[in-house]
Amino acid sequence: SRSPPGPTMASVPRAVSSPVAEELAQAQAETERLRQELEELKAAEAAAEAGDHRPFTSTEGFLEPTSDTAALLSTAKAHAENRRLERELKNLRALASRQRGEVEWLSELKQHLNTSRQEELEEEHLRLMEMQQEEEAEQAARQMEERRQRHLEAL
Repeated sequence: SRSPPGPTMASVPRAVSSPVAEELAQAQAETERLRQELEELKAAEAAAEAGDHRPFTSTEGFLEPTSDTAALLSTAKAHAENRRLERELKNLRALASRQRGEVEWLSELKQHLNTSRQEELEEEHLRLMEMQQEEEAEQAARQMEERRQRHLEAL
């Protein structure tokens, strides 16, 4: 299920792969940030489920639970945040996968264009060699004709 060959090399700007690589790097950095945040929330969730009522150290600003209700509320918030982060991580992974596919497609396109160009150059070289051989054969025929004419004139 490859994408069909698309634009020609002339219509594909050279800077295409640079923004794709930059977006991929940004997506990977965001993915890593979300993984760390998810780990913090899982740790806070585990602490809340274990009955540890110490303050959370998450960057999301959870408050220290002061009662069972507050602990349940904090746990519910942590669960909701975990689900949100997991969805966001899934979306970023899908984006990274699409971008890897685009990079692969562009690489294949570039390789195909390079191969096509190489074949064109080889065909041009063969055509020039044939023309050179034809010219040499014609020149040899002219020289033979000139020698024959001189020989006939000498007789």
